[in-house]
Amino acid sequence: MKRHHVKVKNFMQLLGRLPKPLAEKVLEELPKRFEVEVCKLEGGFEVYLAEGKPLLLVDGDGRVMPTLMSKALNMLPKVTVDRGAIPHICRGADVMRPGIVKVEGEFGEGEVVAILDDEHRKPLALGLSLFPSSEVERLKKGKMVKTIHYVGDRIWKLYRNFKA
Repeated sequence: MKRHHVKVKNFMQLLGRLPKPLAEKVLEELPKRFEVEVCKLEGGFEVYLAEGKPLLLVDGDGRVMPTLMSKALNMLPKVTVDRGAIPHICRGADVMRPGIVKVEGEFGEGEVVAILDDEHRKPLALGLSLFPSSEVERLKKGKMVKTIHYVGDRIWKLYRNFKA
């Protein structure tokens, strides 16, 4: 893992690629002046840390999204899964239709969605929708969301290591 400082200007450009309300929510988490670092991980992932907290993730395809540690996650559309799906998702499995109990918000194919557990409504993962929200609600089987960042993955562990 390579880690180095970057200009705040670069971080702000990434924020500009998010929808405005989402970018504003990320900024709310930061002091007026802050430092930014980037960690480059295998697979082309980059994690941007502001004041030591991983707030933005850029995947290998250049998509920018908040991490599971960001409060901006609450603004994303959500897919809620049942208890049986939780251990699989926390090991990186994709979200299958039978495990989905609720879809909140509208999203299109290829958009970032937050994956929550049904009981505590805690974020488990971030994923890319494979179908629009209307189709997810209509379909009865198959893979619905490709998981890209989940509790327990290397990005999550990165945060835990910095926190200690």
